[in-house]
Amino acid sequence: MKVCKVYCTYFGIRRGAASAGPGNDSEVLSVFKKNIDNDKVLDCGVDNMDIIVMNNHSDTISKKSVDYLNSINGTETKYGKIIVVNRENKGGSLGAYSEAFDIFEDEYDYWFFIEDDLRMTYSRYYEMMINEFSDDKLGFLSLTLINDENNINRRHVSGGFGCTKKEILKEVKEKYGKLPYDLNPMSNSYGRFGQSEMYFTNCYVQMGYDVRIPNNRDIIPLADNWKSFPPHVMWQNRKKFDLNKNFLYHIGE
Repeated sequence: MKVCKVYCTYFGIRRGAASAGPGNDSEVLSVFKKNIDNDKVLDCGVDNMDIIVMNNHSDTISKKSVDYLNSINGTETKYGKIIVVNRENKGGSLGAYSEAFDIFEDEYDYWFFIEDDLRMTYSRYYEMMINEFSDDKLGFLSLTLINDENNINRRHVSGGFGCTKKEILKEVKEKYGKLPYDLNPMSNSYGRFGQSEMYFTNCYVQMGYDVRIPNNRDIIPLADNWKSFPPHVMWQNRKKFDLNKNFLYHIGE
């Protein structure tokens, strides 16, 4: 079995403190370096995990950031290799994930989609995610907020942050022609998401699969610094997760 972790990076102007993450090129570089360094030492729970970095073009990316991406491209970790793909910023992170699957779809059995400001902290997290797929009804495992949970036509995972498997992704691509995202977003801001978040994961619901958070009782799908991230504050106020359990990741620095 071979799996991948797909980062989307963007070395440009972003929301910054409002989302507990970086706000510009230098801050992105600082955070992403920490995340890659963490990937090299944290036990991900599988033997073969490649890291695919889909880098969305930015007019403000510095030479220092370009040099860093070049320096990690093709390097080995104890779990696999790092692959950097530079792309047009089309569809934000969801478009990047879709393109990654177009390029590498037959190479990996499980796919984990994550943005550049998220650092996994839970040991053996990939093993945990794979174990969840013993549930044949599961289409996409969310590691974060699921929006519009009670509306089957709008239910979707925030940022597309989560995991699924090759066979299901192939079903999605066969039905939609790609892993779906908004081709005509109205926003000119960094994300250029439009309705991409909804398209990217609501498709599983429309195909009869479940989209849910982990059933594993030892964890909660919150960042350890969730109090700094307003969507997680609202989610915790609604869900009342047991905060004595293990957090999965950290946002930002």
